[in-house]
Amino acid sequence: MKMNETFRAQSASDGNRPMASNVSVLDGGVRIRTSKQSVFDMARTISSEDGSLRSRLFGKPVEMIRQEAARVFARHGVALNGATLDDYARSVASGTDYRFVVAF
Repeated sequence: MKMNETFRAQSASDGNRPMASNVSVLDGGVRIRTSKQSVFDMARTISSEDGSLRSRLFGKPVEMIRQEAARVFARHGVALNGATLDDYARSVASGTDYRFVVAF
């Protein structure tokens, strides 16, 4: 996967949720673009969900993590898929770092 490949995030109709407009691949992580007004809320949300996934799923099979991560992040308008989702799931399983950058 190329570094500049971009994925469109799924939008949700819940106006109370911060919405990401797209997800781009970084070396060792992803950049999530959102509106300027919701960048801090989105960062807190993603950090919280990442921590929860890691505490519940560390050492579990990658496919299990992959499915749960896709479901959890999609609730917040962030669509991780393909190699990006695989990289994230492997990092959770092994306990290695994965970087989320939330930007506007």
